[in-house]
Amino acid sequence: MFDLMRRLEPDLGWRDTCVALGRMVGVEPEGAVFVRQRGAKEGDIVPPAARWDRRSPLTPESRIWTYLTLERALPDWVVRRAVAGGCLRDGVHAAWFCHRDAQGQVCGAELRGPETHLCLKGSVKTLFRYLPGGGPVVRRLVVCEAAIDALSFAALDGARTTDTLYTSTAGGMGPDTEDAIRAHLRAMVRETGASLVIATNNDKAGDRYAARLEGLAREAGVPCSRLVPAWGLNDFNDMLRRVVADRATRAA
Repeated sequence: MFDLMRRLEPDLGWRDTCVALGRMVGVEPEGAVFVRQRGAKEGDIVPPAARWDRRSPLTPESRIWTYLTLERALPDWVVRRAVAGGCLRDGVHAAWFCHRDAQGQVCGAELRGPETHLCLKGSVKTLFRYLPGGGPVVRRLVVCEAAIDALSFAALDGARTTDTLYTSTAGGMGPDTEDAIRAHLRAMVRETGASLVIATNNDKAGDRYAARLEGLAREAGVPCSRLVPAWGLNDFNDMLRRVVADRATRAA
């Protein structure tokens, strides 16, 4: 039963799984109460915001710029706007994509590099947010699973507008992420032409995330649609790299 529950709900941690199963049989596991923040103690990790502040701006001369623009095929303009928008910094061995809380403070970061694929220790995952058009109002919200996929979708997006916000969930849909999405949807519902674009991965986990996002859109009264990468590829960075490779082949 434990294995089945964790297969059906891969985002659940062990204690959350115990609580969910316990509710089914009327038992509350001892010590399984969810605690959002634990008390600070000597030797605790440095908060994500402080670590983010220590990171340098990303520059075209850096190893990570090369990784993003060559290996990941992101256009220079996408990377430059992410840097200018304050959502991307240089982690030397990985790109740092920040998540911010409701007050706009950095509360976590996705780290992606040639040999790095993780979230910064101590992160509270909300949303990575990229608004290349800089519009004051968001009418179109795009949700991906990873920050690089959100930037890739923006590069490919023929419907891109100044009021499109590209986001990622860092591969999960915890309570803080859902709260952040709900807040955007509540603000958008008042706007003409508001829409949610679901751009999760083209796999079973992506299907589950899409179903949850569709539920949030219905709850808020915002129209939504699901887009998947062409050619049966898994995510939008795969699609971007395919498009860039095809262009290079035709130009050769």
